[in-house]
Amino acid sequence: MIEHFLKHSERAVLSPIRDGTGQSVHVDNYLGSSNSIERRQMSQVFKILQKKQGQADSLRSLDKWADLFGE
Repeated sequence: MIEHFLKHSERAVLSPIRDGTGQSVHVDNYLGSSNSIERRQMSQVFKILQKKQGQADSLRSLDKWADLFGE
């Protein structure tokens, strides 16, 4: 599930997320409009996390998994 989450997030973060509660237009206004530099940077972060997750999984390394989560 983590792999799926990271792959989805890499793409999804590039577009604003509508606020279903009606409290604001988008829940992630702080990231700017579609494809803003902030959104592209966050997309890159998710891509890096995907790579680290893949390495930890392929190596079956608890230490690598702990690094991924800041443990």
